[in-house]
Amino acid sequence: MLTFVIVLCQGVLLGAVSTPLEQWQELKSPQAPVERYAHTANWDPVKQRLLLVGGWKKGYQGGGVLGDTWAFDPKTDQWEKLKSTLRPRHAHTATWDPVKNRLMVVGGLGQGGMLKDAWAFDPKTDEWQELKSTKDLPYWHGHTATWDPVKGRLLVVGGEGGSGTWALDPNTGEWREINSSKSPSARRGHTATWDPVKGRLLVVGGAVGSTSLQDSWAFDPKTDEWQEIKSLKNPPPIYCPEATWDPFNQRLIVMGFNHELLGKTKKLSHETWALDPKTDQWEEIKSAKMPPVRSGYQLVWDLVNKRLILAQGSGPRGSCKDSWSFDPKTDQWDELKSAVSPPARSHYTATWDPVKSRIIMFGGWGTTTSVKDTWALNPIGIIPTPTEGIAPEKPAP
Repeated sequence: MLTFVIVLCQGVLLGAVSTPLEQWQELKSPQAPVERYAHTANWDPVKQRLLLVGGWKKGYQGGGVLGDTWAFDPKTDQWEKLKSTLRPRHAHTATWDPVKNRLMVVGGLGQGGMLKDAWAFDPKTDEWQELKSTKDLPYWHGHTATWDPVKGRLLVVGGEGGSGTWALDPNTGEWREINSSKSPSARRGHTATWDPVKGRLLVVGGAVGSTSLQDSWAFDPKTDEWQEIKSLKNPPPIYCPEATWDPFNQRLIVMGFNHELLGKTKKLSHETWALDPKTDQWEEIKSAKMPPVRSGYQLVWDLVNKRLILAQGSGPRGSCKDSWSFDPKTDQWDELKSAVSPPARSHYTATWDPVKSRIIMFGGWGTTTSVKDTWALNPIGIIPTPTEGIAPEKPAP
């Protein structure tokens, strides 16, 4: 919350003294993307802006798949609809290619089902281009796409439409299926996170059919080989967990719960686990407080206060409204207190804004339909401008 003290001198307004307290702030723009969920939002380091792509509009009935692209300017807090479009989709992946400075979108769900294509967005021209391949690519949904900084390529793992590991060479635009002597079983809804300590890709959990998985794998880009991680302890079988690299303790943090226990027990636990890359051992993080069970959220690092932020999500009784912070120094969770909070939602996007050092949230699935509002979480010590970005709201063109 931001507290203002108005200073008057003989009836003349001299200014306002503000106390920097943590708060959510809604950002309003004359133009804004239509309501949606299962979209993507990536930071564009070339033009210092947020790029929003695709998604599903409204509910399952009467809605539609979107192929539009929007840019959010953090300096003005305004949205702009870009002219170029790609094949409509939702539940796709979007990954930044630092070699050619472009956004790479792979797969997802279209109007007619799963997609097997890849697109590249050039921020210099604001144009999309389909990357056509000579290979017969698998359909990708529930897959992961991660940048490999060792070989400068995009790695796509798993997915509902197929199994295996694929690599996209940004220089040639060609795909190559990687055949390893050992590899993870076919899966969807897993996590894939780059480990900068050992220079490898870490894959955790997911599901095959209706069975959640409990295994962890490491991919070595130097040899193009997979190796299963054998730990004395392991996270529970997790479908659609959330994972992030802890840059302060140099470890992998994974959150989630066993979806197979939904409706079968009243003691459903929402657990936090950490993998030490030096020993390849998992350890459960015990916190005095824990966010209630949920899915459909994102984990974003607050780089100002060196903590992890979890906002909202979908719980057993519907969408959640609360937000939580995790302190990597103490390994403790604590609920965030804000005078104003975004309405309950899940399957939104949350992205760190390095220009104003804040987290930008957009859209998602509300209580009964998708939503289209934009919010900023201003960390402690960052003073938001009360009137910044506020303008009369009108429908997008």
